[in-house]
Amino acid sequence: MGNLKKISAILILFTIVLAMSTSYTVHAVGVIGTITVGTGPNGVAYDSGKGEVFVTNSGAGTVSVISDRTNTVTATVPLGENPGGVAYDSGKGKIFVTNAEGNTVSVISDSSNSVVATVTLGAHDLEPGPVVYDSGKGEIFVANLGSNTISVISDSSNTLVADISLDGSPPPPHEIIYDSGKGEIFLSSLMTHTLSVISDSSNTLIATITLPSGFSPGAIAYDSNKGEVIVANDGSNTVSVISDSTNAVVANVTEGTGPSFVAYDSGKGEIFVTNPGSNSVSVISDSNDKVVATIPVGDPSEISYDSGKGEMFVTNPTSSTVSVISDVPGASASPSPTPSPSPIPTLTVGTNPEGVAYDSRLGEIFVANYGSNTVSVISDRSNAVVTTTPVGTEPVGVAYDSSKSEIFVTNDGSGTVSIISDHKNVVIANVIVGSNPIGAAYDSAKGEVFIANWGSNTVSVISDSNNTVVATVPTGTNFIGQYSPGGPANPIGVAYDSAKGEIYVVNSYPDSSFVGTVSVISDSNNIVLTSIPVGEYPYYAAYDSSKGEIFVTNNEDYFVSVISDSTNAVVANVSVPIDCWGIAYDSAKSEIFVASQEGTVSVLSDSPNALVKTVSLEGSNLGVAIAYDAAKGEMLVTNGGTNSVSILSVSSSTSSSSSPTVPEFSSPAQILEAIAVVVVTLSAVALAHKKSTRTNSDSKQTAK
Repeated sequence: MGNLKKISAILILFTIVLAMSTSYTVHAVGVIGTITVGTGPNGVAYDSGKGEVFVTNSGAGTVSVISDRTNTVTATVPLGENPGGVAYDSGKGKIFVTNAEGNTVSVISDSSNSVVATVTLGAHDLEPGPVVYDSGKGEIFVANLGSNTISVISDSSNTLVADISLDGSPPPPHEIIYDSGKGEIFLSSLMTHTLSVISDSSNTLIATITLPSGFSPGAIAYDSNKGEVIVANDGSNTVSVISDSTNAVVANVTEGTGPSFVAYDSGKGEIFVTNPGSNSVSVISDSNDKVVATIPVGDPSEISYDSGKGEMFVTNPTSSTVSVISDVPGASASPSPTPSPSPIPTLTVGTNPEGVAYDSRLGEIFVANYGSNTVSVISDRSNAVVTTTPVGTEPVGVAYDSSKSEIFVTNDGSGTVSIISDHKNVVIANVIVGSNPIGAAYDSAKGEVFIANWGSNTVSVISDSNNTVVATVPTGTNFIGQYSPGGPANPIGVAYDSAKGEIYVVNSYPDSSFVGTVSVISDSNNIVLTSIPVGEYPYYAAYDSSKGEIFVTNNEDYFVSVISDSTNAVVANVSVPIDCWGIAYDSAKSEIFVASQEGTVSVLSDSPNALVKTVSLEGSNLGVAIAYDAAKGEMLVTNGGTNSVSILSVSSSTSSSSSPTVPEFSSPAQILEAIAVVVVTLSAVALAHKKSTRTNSDSKQTAK
């Protein structure tokens, strides 16, 4: 017996050592796919609205459109002469492509994959090249390689609105990026070893940053998490890290040969750098400014980050291909079954949390706490509450304005909307709207926020340029008393359809036939176009950009209605096992997540509109609202009864903060180690089972 105890102790100690040795962080694992495109692929940009990647083919004069779901070319768009730079305009759903030999910029609609406008630059604007989208101004900045100028294009009119002449004479700018935190444009110059900084409010040069001689700064990227500008130095095989608050170099990282282009991975906090000289991609952690991985590729040139899939797309000009790199540990090129989502941390927030929204710029989650009149701000990197902001009375709905980096919070009890700046997490304005405002949705094309006023049966339209109500839209009537026709519709949920420029408003109470409705509002004239009958007590809605459909939860009927935005008719009703409240769309998986007050989340596939799984949350959490974090591939569910937020991982691996990485065993020694771990674990479980007693304690809380 004594020997058995000794052996058990040794095995347990061995298990601990093995667990510690395998709990390392695995970074990007390598190329998971190679896609053939046109001749001479050059520029590359990710379209977050459609889940597509646009690649300019300079030799073929075309743009290839790649679906990030299938990693195949789904369309080829003919363009002008020698297309090069490419940028995605998230506010308009458009792609801007520079044509070097024609001195023009082509504008592609991502809904039709066709050229909708061609912008002719000024006579002195020669050889347009790199291009970047300024989400704060709704403008496109184009670096002209042959004239040392910057062209500024308005994305609302597709016209040239400004020309910026850089100090001095050519050599010209090499690359250009937008710093959303400062509202500034950074340009690099290979030959002068400098970076120029332009203010987008005045369109003037405000600073010049000089790097050491021989560095030859080329491509640049903006790290929104750190507020830093990352510069690839072709001449010194280094990457410089510049603070945007001081415009000073804070680190120089030695990496591969001939670093060319660079992209920031907001989900991992990592920098990916293409190295044509060594046919590789270096991965740098922004937490310690060190190279953590090197990935062999073909003949890499430009690179773009797909936040929806957690993947990097790298163009290879010589082979006319695009390499796809996964930033997820254990990713494989071979197909595998979709894993079931699994809850990870549950975070304590304020009292009775309800609405929730994701801030893609900062990687933060904003949660409205109905009972404590506050908004909790959660960092998706640490899964911790970083601050709490007081707002109005009984906050409910939350919407993120990506153009202004502001959060709009509806205050049910005070009839107002609090506007929070995500820079300082303080309220910068309070807007009076209708009675009992609940739902909120941001219209990126118009720069407006639509608010559903439950008590006054209207929708308030707020302009984010001046934070005032510019229109009030009646939503109609549905019932009076106990299911008698003729009374208020009580709008509650709101969803924005970016493809159609329409707002879908859910009217929560049914008519005499026990049928609720959805009002469709045009954002061009703020008029109700139609009313669509759905189920009983519909609450919230989500827009599926890949299918052009609206998903509406019907709480009393236990199903989700699917509305086609082309016909404004219900095309399917998907049954769920229990009541349904909040709803969110996962653009990476093309799935719909539905929260229930019974502590579950139902997962629906949008093709073929069917329930695919149900996930149980811990305890009776009373799920109310749900939001999708595209950078982390996570769903966040507010739990009204337990004053918490559950984080549901929908990717193939859960957060490293919640569970260790599972190693792959490839040697006999590793297999023997694994067997030892299993034996000890089973023995411990059996012993614990004999000594344990079972207790059951069930509790159930009800939501307001």
